[in-house]
Amino acid sequence: MVFRCDLCRIEVPDADHTKGKRHQALLNARERFEISQNSSIYISRIKPEHDENILKDYFSRFGQIKNCFIDKEKHTYAIVEYENIDSANKCLEHSDEHKLNDGSRLKVKQRNHHEFKSKRMLISEQEFLNINKEKEIEQHAIMVQKLNNQLTIDEQAETIVEQEKITDELFKMREEFFKELEIMFIKYFPEAKLCLTGSMANSLATNLSDMDIVLILNDTYIEAQHLSSSNNSGESMNIDENSCSNDIDMNQNK
Repeated sequence: MVFRCDLCRIEVPDADHTKGKRHQALLNARERFEISQNSSIYISRIKPEHDENILKDYFSRFGQIKNCFIDKEKHTYAIVEYENIDSANKCLEHSDEHKLNDGSRLKVKQRNHHEFKSKRMLISEQEFLNINKEKEIEQHAIMVQKLNNQLTIDEQAETIVEQEKITDELFKMREEFFKELEIMFIKYFPEAKLCLTGSMANSLATNLSDMDIVLILNDTYIEAQHLSSSNNSGESMNIDENSCSNDIDMNQNK
């Protein structure tokens, strides 16, 4: 007989699973989560000048406060968590009587309850692998169908490039990252220059492509024939300035 543990989201051969360390850890985590929610209150109508200290000073009259945080984005609500449920209930009994020293009237209610979900509850590892595998198979089948519909190799190549090219969203993110990086270097090295090379510069980038960036700290002229690098055997390898593998024309003044 097979048992299913809804907490761990797995199927087990017997009920002894509930005695395991992982299951017990999730039980304790769920209990702490529920206590935290039941011990918390939701406060609205707060003003920009109301900080955590002001709220703690007022709401501590109902019991010891464990945590207090204010919405940082809009500064319109706050959540206060007490050390125990009784303090939260005591505060809620006076939900229509909360008035700060500056005359502001606050609205207080029970914090909204959410279902406890561990990472494993959201999606199991095996389910994740299965979903990815199914997507991979589906995408492969779609690609094969598209290629079979093309009449020439050129059309097939264009289809593959279109499928694999970097998305506009990812390209924009990398572009913004490059700009921020450039600003950072120029701040400390005013004469510095950053240059994109490789696939990100020649529009051949894919979603898996890296970013090749060259940092130039001054306008010194560099002759290609003077550049060399060492291979694993320690022998010197001269870089051919005419090699098609070079991303930068080293004969140009930078």
